[in-house]
Amino acid sequence: FERLWRQGSGQAPTQKWWYGASLRLRGVAYILALGFLLLVSLAVSTFTNLLSGWAGNYLPLEKVVWVINEVVSIAFCVALFLGLMRMSSGPKPALRFLVMGSVAGAILFQVGKYLMAYYLSTAAVVSAYGAAGSLVVILMWIYFSSGVLLLAASMARAWADEAAQEDENKAASLSGA
Repeated sequence: FERLWRQGSGQAPTQKWWYGASLRLRGVAYILALGFLLLVSLAVSTFTNLLSGWAGNYLPLEKVVWVINEVVSIAFCVALFLGLMRMSSGPKPALRFLVMGSVAGAILFQVGKYLMAYYLSTAAVVSAYGAAGSLVVILMWIYFSSGVLLLAASMARAWADEAAQEDENKAASLSGA
């Protein structure tokens, strides 16, 4: 992230070693906490699916519960992406651009999650690699997740740069008029 945030702004300043170590430690703690939240999100998702299946026999609420489940899942992903982007070192875009990038990343993450589930259910990747199939699936998931996160951060940076350019154009037109 730091390399993305500093694009074109020169060398990174040197920092004390304990600052870097504390940042890494906070990062690990943050990822563990958000991993726990995603586990809770999975439990809530499972519960809502169970509830919608049970209530679907009595009430036509299955679609409503599915939409609520997706909204909660996207909200957790937005919080995860936003937290990871805010926690990085170096100059960051404004919070509104980070939120916009996080929302775009969360939507892409949800769409990609369904596409990957479809691919894995039809392509037989796991059986093609035998016992190492589980490792291949985990590596695919990590690659996909990191790609979406970096794309979301790049989108936030692009929106921030575009807004800064518009502000400079407005200032130039006001001073020139």
